[in-house]
Amino acid sequence: VYLLWLASGFAAVLGHMFCPFLHFKGGKGVATSFGVTMGLYPYLTLPGLIGITVWAIVLAAKRYVSLASIAAALAFAVAYIGIGLRCDWHPFGQQWPLLAFTLVVVAFLILRHRANIARLLAGTEHRIGQKKQDDSAAEADAAAQAVTLPPVVVEPIAARIVESAPVLPYYAI
Repeated sequence: VYLLWLASGFAAVLGHMFCPFLHFKGGKGVATSFGVTMGLYPYLTLPGLIGITVWAIVLAAKRYVSLASIAAALAFAVAYIGIGLRCDWHPFGQQWPLLAFTLVVVAFLILRHRANIARLLAGTEHRIGQKKQDDSAAEADAAAQAVTLPPVVVEPIAARIVESAPVLPYYAI
């Protein structure tokens, strides 16, 4: 039964990471993975709670969300194996699908953080609460690159949109 839970949870994580509606670009899957682990009680819930605790501690100490997420993912995997062995869940035996799910999700999370890892190693990753140094330069570039249509073009287009809009009876709204 839990194989269906794992499959649907893995589909949720992959759907968040590789959203087809966003041209297969999406998030890093950390929050979605945490949500999935909370639903697989008790096997992944307890390691998930340990992972989120590690996330909070690393975030408070270092103020890097990416570092906290990677540390939490690794702590989650280690916690699952440790708790599984301690509680005789047989993570390398009959519970191997949970172990495989754990390791694959952790691997995906770390792979999705490749750019963050490179920035951490280069010392350019932004911390929580730190302002970007070149915010004003980025805003100036965005303003310079913004394409504005003259009112001569915008007004006729807006008028055509309004004219072509269907008129709905008041009870259909």
